Amino acid sequence: MIDVYRRDLQMNDEQKGQLTEDEEKEEALRYIEETTNSASGSGGPAALIRKTVTANGDYTAADEGADGYSGVTVNVPSAGYTVDDIAGGAVAGDITLTGENIMQGAFTYNPRITSVTVMGAAAIGNYAFYYCTGITRFFAPAAVQTGQNALEGCSAMTHAVLGNLNGARYAVKGCTNLTALDVGGGGKLASSACYGCTRLETIVLRSATLVALDQTSVFTNSPFKNGGTGGTIYIPRALYDHLGDGSSSDYKVATNWSTVDGWGTVTWASIEGSVYETQYVDGTPIPTA
Repeated sequence: MIDVYRRDLQMNDEQKGQLTEDEEKEEALRYIEETTNSASGSGGPAALIRKTVTANGDYTAADEGADGYSGVTVNVPSAGYTVDDIAGGAVAGDITLTGENIMQGAFTYNPRITSVTVMGAAAIGNYAFYYCTGITRFFAPAAVQTGQNALEGCSAMTHAVLGNLNGARYAVKGCTNLTALDVGGGGKLASSACYGCTRLETIVLRSATLVALDQTSVFTNSPFKNGGTGGTIYIPRALYDHLGDGSSSDYKVATNWSTVDGWGTVTWASIEGSVYETQYVDGTPIPTA
């Protein structure tokens, strides 16, 4: 059997769309289980880490053993959770993850997490928070990587701040309450990254270099596409108005981006001079040097 990730890469968006939601979830779980087992021999995502949490944040890098977590501190709202059950919904509330890595599928289908803060230059694995339907806010401004389907189906999430979204297919797909997305890094927005984000109205792209648009399907079934109501895309002034007279934008002539004005009522704006010069889309102040 072809593993789910490789099969998914071979699918175009039309083929992907033919899967029912249940079929897609089934394939995601199969992929997580197969790749986690082969990588660590641990017996699936629920066995990623093993320790009974007796106090906030007392699972650290020293406890990781052979279970695959790398330099991670798990903070939970109260004592008594068995972290062996992390993928089964034992961790709840507002959580903070500190370290280098969040494994693929680590929190899949956990409905009890209400917000996530990722500290430091973490890599967020494929399906890491897949269908975590209780998350309302996701804050990872220094993340160096976001995996495929990492936040897909987080239907309660209204704001997401991600340090990097380069190449992450279906990253926030189906986040139907997402109104604002803040992306720090460059690279490219990949196929269907924001598919089905039906309330998305604000996008902030902070990279000093142009963020490529892999396909126009990035925004399918969102206000930015299919004749939707549109919204505002904030970019650095140097890319928005490089002639200084408001008449030109690197994005407006870039591949695929050049058609964005025909998708919906899209407003291009400069980050400088806007509220997003000093704060992220969730209102968190941006640290000053």
